[in-house]
Amino acid sequence: MTRLEGQARVVRETGAIVKRRPLVVELSALILRIRPKGARWAYEVDYESVFVLGAKKAAEKERGERELQRRRRK
Repeated sequence: MTRLEGQARVVRETGAIVKRRPLVVELSALILRIRPKGARWAYEVDYESVFVLGAKKAAEKERGERELQRRRRK
């Protein structure tokens, strides 16, 4: 694992396509920037927000799976 400190950043192109362009993710010490490839603008998101959103989505998925199992038992 590589620790991001100071002004260091890591830029990676993803396999996700939005509006026929791959998304590019820029990781820095405190925030994540995501933008379409070739764009000069980006959305900035802090890592805590990404983590909280991921936890909410996982909880919703688990809740949906339990509901589906309950319906199958009836």
